[in-house]
Amino acid sequence: SLSSLAKKIAITKLENTSDSLLTEKKLQINKLENENKKKENIIYISGIVLLLIVMVVVVRKFITSLKSNQQLAKEKTKHLKRIKAQSTVLMDIAYIQSHEVRGPLSTIMGLVDLFNIEDPADPGNKELLEGIATVARRLDKVITEVVNKENSLNREEEIDTDETPV
Repeated sequence: SLSSLAKKIAITKLENTSDSLLTEKKLQINKLENENKKKENIIYISGIVLLLIVMVVVVRKFITSLKSNQQLAKEKTKHLKRIKAQSTVLMDIAYIQSHEVRGPLSTIMGLVDLFNIEDPADPGNKELLEGIATVARRLDKVITEVVNKENSLNREEEIDTDETPV
């Protein structure tokens, strides 16, 4: 019975040792699980931060692209207005040339044909020369008008170029 009591005590000690080892192992397992959860949380947070950084970069790139597109649209509109103005001036010049230049030129050519070359002292020649001078002045006014139209277009271009930001 003494040996059975000693065996019971030894068994109890072994059970207590086993229980304390088991408790110690459970604490270690809990500690490792907590560390793993902390590492997972750090990984999740790092992923979220990285995702936010990527989103910020993408949004900035999008905003920069949007501003660039708006600037290009403004420049396109400006250039289209310029082309339209040039087209209008060129059409005006073409009209002037075909209607207002040809008339005086035809008149001058007709008057020259009437000029008496064989007798420059002919009294009718003086009247023809006066007519040629009058028509030539009218033609000069038309040509000046064409040059002024072209110059005004160039001045507008220079003003537009001066206003363009560098």
